[in-house]
Amino acid sequence: LKPDSWKGYTSANSAKYDLDPESLMRRWTLDDQQVAYPMYELIVRNGDMLKTKPGFFNICIHKGLSTDAPDDPALGFPVDIPKAAQDWPMLNFIIYHSCIRPGFWMLDALNDVRSGRLRNGVPDILWTTQFAVDSAPFPNVYAELGTIFASCVVTFPTVSAHILGQLLKFMGEDRIVFGSDSVWYGSPQWQIEAFWRFQIPDDLRNQYGYPELTDTAKRK
Repeated sequence: LKPDSWKGYTSANSAKYDLDPESLMRRWTLDDQQVAYPMYELIVRNGDMLKTKPGFFNICIHKGLSTDAPDDPALGFPVDIPKAAQDWPMLNFIIYHSCIRPGFWMLDALNDVRSGRLRNGVPDILWTTQFAVDSAPFPNVYAELGTIFASCVVTFPTVSAHILGQLLKFMGEDRIVFGSDSVWYGSPQWQIEAFWRFQIPDDLRNQYGYPELTDTAKRK
């Protein structure tokens, strides 16, 4: 096999912790030194693959979409990301869905905004805000927008404004990856057009210090 990059689901029972053929596979975390770190070692050891597969060091990880889940990193809570990113600076951790906790229907995220609960001076949208804040120091962590944009840009645009504003503020425009999850939402053209039209309202930018969502940032 010569993979272009890597995709993982910590929330899936996909990790084998022993050699017992009868034991069940279990969930895992990005900083799991028994399961994840040997995988990272194998990837780095085969770094020559970068010559023909420039995305070989990209670790794409599903995080979030776990409505009502406890604060468990195996289910998407972002506390396992900083250590993995720090220990493996040569790898890129692309976090799908930016750890948003609600699954597809973003009313819970809107309620987070309305709650008045803040983290680092911005509305604490469960799991995503903490992800953005905690990942800020690590240039090898990226926020992906699949589902997190499509599921709220029309129905909950205020949530979209806060999410994009927070990712821009804490992580920067070079570390945000557009994603459409078009398998769920059909042709991505409507999302692309919505993204081009979307702006973060001035009142939110002024109140929370969000950067402007410029055409230059969108082109990236």
